[in-house]
Amino acid sequence: MSGAVTLVEAEDRWVLPLSGRSVDRLCIDFAVTLMFSGGLELRIEQPFVVQRADGSEVLLVPGGDPDRLGSVTMLARQTVVEAEAFKDGHLRISFSDGAILGAPADEGFEAWELVGPAGLRTVSLPGGELAVWRPDGDAAGR
Repeated sequence: MSGAVTLVEAEDRWVLPLSGRSVDRLCIDFAVTLMFSGGLELRIEQPFVVQRADGSEVLLVPGGDPDRLGSVTMLARQTVVEAEAFKDGHLRISFSDGAILGAPADEGFEAWELVGPAGLRTVSLPGGELAVWRPDGDAAGR
């Protein structure tokens, strides 16, 4: 999918332009990066949870033991159904297989950021706010 990278603002969240895009690559270093079709990248630097379709949850700690991050591969080649960045800084992405990625805001650090073409950037700021730059280059504020 190569469609537009349009952010849609709602009262308490932003709908991110990931719906219909697949996770093409994963990178694990001191963060976990999901690279989506269409050139969008999500980098998560703080602990997050992946809920499997059966309801079980896996806590993933990017800066922790890399051996404990292997279960993030369950998201490889999955397609996003819905992705939302809430204005309190947390992220929720639902996948077609029923998995849900949830990344909370962090009090002291940027928890995650999504970047994409044409200047798209959404960052979960320390303390639980979002900074949003629309693809046209205009900052949408916090």
